[in-house]
Amino acid sequence: MERLNEKLTDAQLIHRELQAAIDHYPRLAAFRFSLRQPDVDALRLPEEAVVQFIHALQQMTHQYIEIRQSEGKAAPPTMLRVLWGMGTSSDIQVMLMLNLSTFCCRQQQEGEETVLALIRQAWAATYSDTPFTMESQVFFPLEPCFLACRTIPAKFTAQHEVLRNIARQLPAPVAFYRMQCVTQNNSGRFI
Repeated sequence: MERLNEKLTDAQLIHRELQAAIDHYPRLAAFRFSLRQPDVDALRLPEEAVVQFIHALQQMTHQYIEIRQSEGKAAPPTMLRVLWGMGTSSDIQVMLMLNLSTFCCRQQQEGEETVLALIRQAWAATYSDTPFTMESQVFFPLEPCFLACRTIPAKFTAQHEVLRNIARQLPAPVAFYRMQCVTQNNSGRFI
């Protein structure tokens, strides 16, 4: 996991990661949520838990792409970009950015619901090997998904501003994690 460069402010680094995600995908989806760790004594450091969560989410995204492609549906690659911070509570505040086109072509609601389900499953998988009494939980705000679609220039500036403001609300210090592109090569193996 990479910590943001100490020489830049959180606002500058958030801007850099957000801009890189927007530049990468014409239909960027950003999901905002909180991850609550189980109530156990120092089960995992937050950094370890976030990395394990992202790895689980990447594996589930691999499987999802494979299923969509086997059904003859489009599933372009995506890179998982995560900004996160931890405030005074034990909740980890997260902003996940990815290619919305990987999860849907026209039915935006269906794609959002798929990603929300994968987030819940990945967080549960993070603690699946550990016995505990309280479940790990994911909390989503009323509007968990925000889009920045460069394909709709009239709306893009306002969408970009909303995403930037949401990212700036993450508790400091902010960390980021970037997973390699989730796709399938010609042999059917993920790269």
